[in-house]
Amino acid sequence: MFVGFSPVHGQGTVAFEGKYATFYRGEDLFDKKQFAAARITFEAFLEEQKGETHAFVVKASYHHALSALSLFHGDAETLLTTHLNQFPESPYKNPSFIALGNLAFDRENFQDAIGWLIISKRKFTSPTIGFT
Repeated sequence: MFVGFSPVHGQGTVAFEGKYATFYRGEDLFDKKQFAAARITFEAFLEEQKGETHAFVVKASYHHALSALSLFHGDAETLLTTHLNQFPESPYKNPSFIALGNLAFDRENFQDAIGWLIISKRKFTSPTIGFT
């Protein structure tokens, strides 16, 4: 009797092999709450897509900032405000305002916290975002 072994290749997802493979890897890591790896992966994707403004870039920018926030990295606020300034029509605008409000509250900066949370309740049209 002859028993042979041959490598078996499973069916791969097109998403992990195509033009946006890095994005989908980052999203998968983010969904699994592996924020450090997700942050690095989204950063790589944003570098690959430099100058682009399509929906994948907008979502990657937002998740990159949220990964930093989840890891308590000091640049999380800057990444969120950069996201808001770079993509003023982002569908993640209000969640970003809320995240900034919560971050300010955690830092006991209650005036900024109130400001961000108020902004989240109304339409914001200023081209630059931030408190001084």
